[in-house]
Amino acid sequence: DFQSAFRLENVGQAAVGGGTSMFGTYLAGGVSFFFGDILGNKNLGVGIQSYGTLKDIGGEAIYQDLGHRWNWGVAISRVPYLTGGETIQPVTINGQPGYGEQISDYLFRQYFNSLEGMVQYPLNTTQRFEASAGFTRITYDVEVDQVTSYNGYVIDETQQSVDSLTPPGLNLFQGSLAFVGDYSYFGFTSPVGGGRYRLEIDPTLGS
Repeated sequence: DFQSAFRLENVGQAAVGGGTSMFGTYLAGGVSFFFGDILGNKNLGVGIQSYGTLKDIGGEAIYQDLGHRWNWGVAISRVPYLTGGETIQPVTINGQPGYGEQISDYLFRQYFNSLEGMVQYPLNTTQRFEASAGFTRITYDVEVDQVTSYNGYVIDETQQSVDSLTPPGLNLFQGSLAFVGDYSYFGFTSPVGGGRYRLEIDPTLGS
């Protein structure tokens, strides 16, 4: 009898790097895994990536069950986005002559935390109905790293989150309903004949 156990089918290109400095630990890289049964009825994809500190680690997991007429799936993810800027301004240290400056690195992070479910019902080999519903919570974090130097020597280092610059989080609800047709024929890399169409309503509500 067929046993629908998950087996590792593919590993995405993996990369990893790291380091440490006065501001903490740095991690970068990513890897993804795809699991499935031998018939492709059940699929599981998992990915993780990072491009900064521990705060910048994100990941996603997607599960699909395609073994019945009603196909369904669920996805959960946490994706951070990092941007930043820098200011440099002169400072006076205890009224002493000399050259002092303060370098401030501003790190702006957005976190997209999502949970989504979806279903598909094929009418025939070329047409299907699709529906999905999901929730996304967007949060923010503002961090300031400051280094104060005097005549070329570092005399102070600070790292802190700034609540006064951090906007409130957002709650978004998404839903969709679609009628899809696909009678295309594939070549080696893309469709070479036939056609596709999609009629969809996709509202977003909330914040």
